[in-house]
Amino acid sequence: MKSLIILMVGIFLLLLAGCRADEAGPEPAAVVVEQYLLAIAAQDSERAIDATCDEMRAFVLDDVSDFADVMAQVDNVACQVIDSGDGVARVVCAGTSTLIGDPQVLEIPVIDRVYVVEQREGDWLICDMEARE
Repeated sequence: MKSLIILMVGIFLLLLAGCRADEAGPEPAAVVVEQYLLAIAAQDSERAIDATCDEMRAFVLDDVSDFADVMAQVDNVACQVIDSGDGVARVVCAGTSTLIGDPQVLEIPVIDRVYVVEQREGDWLICDMEARE
């Protein structure tokens, strides 16, 4: 009887730990990519640069300048880690960038890139982007 109670308590603790893991929220690498996409749409180069490695800075400035002549918004963006290990995560996103220019509106899905996010000095930063296959 005593071993049955210990077994049941052990199973309960495992289930409780599993529930807590689900409540932890989105992974930091995915959050950084979402923040980057929102910063680009808002033409906030400082915030976008803060989300990237030094080697990505020129690319970020190009991305921000691409949105200079239009109003942009990002709708229903959700990013998720598809692979991770050794301080590197690969992140993909779903959602739409809406570009509002004169006279047209263009909707672009944000699913065409894989973001390579690295943990450097405790911060997750976008360090590369690849075409999504």
